[in-house]
Amino acid sequence: MSTNAGPITVEATEPVPGLRVFETPPGVSPLSSHRWVLAHHDSAALASFETEAAATEAAHAVAPLA
Repeated sequence: MSTNAGPITVEATEPVPGLRVFETPPGVSPLSSHRWVLAHHDSAALASFETEAAATEAAHAVAPLA
């Protein structure tokens, strides 16, 4: 995950090929309620979500476009 302070390693799942879902670490944007990120495998974030389930559902929805 890229941040203003530099890259941070996070654990991610890959619910569909080429798309990853991960939780934003506690020290990054601590006031945000959208802690789950859907990202392309090259690290580009596509969207943030309140739940892992919502991020995973979105990954399946956009999979044909990835």
